[in-house]
Amino acid sequence: MSDSSYLRPSLSARFGSRGEARGGARSEAADGSRPFRSWIRGPLGRLAPLLATLILPPVGCSQTTAAGGGVARFALTSPTFQDGGTLPVVYTCDGAGHSPPLAWTGAPEGTVQFAVLMTTLANDGLKWNWVLYGIPGSVVSLAETSAGVGVAGLTSDGPALAYSPPCSQGPGAKTYIFTVYTLSAAPVLSVPADSVTGQVLTAAISHLILSTSELSVSYTR
Repeated sequence: MSDSSYLRPSLSARFGSRGEARGGARSEAADGSRPFRSWIRGPLGRLAPLLATLILPPVGCSQTTAAGGGVARFALTSPTFQDGGTLPVVYTCDGAGHSPPLAWTGAPEGTVQFAVLMTTLANDGLKWNWVLYGIPGSVVSLAETSAGVGVAGLTSDGPALAYSPPCSQGPGAKTYIFTVYTLSAAPVLSVPADSVTGQVLTAAISHLILSTSELSVSYTR
């Protein structure tokens, strides 16, 4: 008898005759219970498509982290580059140094403001190329070289309160991450507006974050 024979009760267990149940009929154990395999082929199998829609995200929809560890439909995109792609030269110091266009959809209920950070991990630690906060909850995009939307903070390359285009001095590709945050309230800052760094802003919004979404790009000089 094979190891799985207990999953296939014989006809004698059902009708008192010899042989095994055949022909695809649903078999039951002597106590009336269905074996595990029957549940896989029967009720559980019919529920599989429904369970998949509840567990798996739609194809092409990125998962983003929401407060509490859930999955949200909040998504960040750009019309000029894709997640995992290359940052166009126009947004670096080798080009015009413009801030890139960004757009987001699916902000959760209760979003009051947005904040945007662009970071990279350098040899001497985390660096900020863009610190932007105070973006009204009604805003759903930033145009290229946007101005007048939100409040710009200090980048790691300061002292200008503006987008600081990547200008890596080291060899090889560097990764840059754009992150947009949905906030439940305006952050209370511990320093004057002209002294808000990426580190200061990150600490100020840490308890206000409803969800986040990211775009990761690389650039090689």
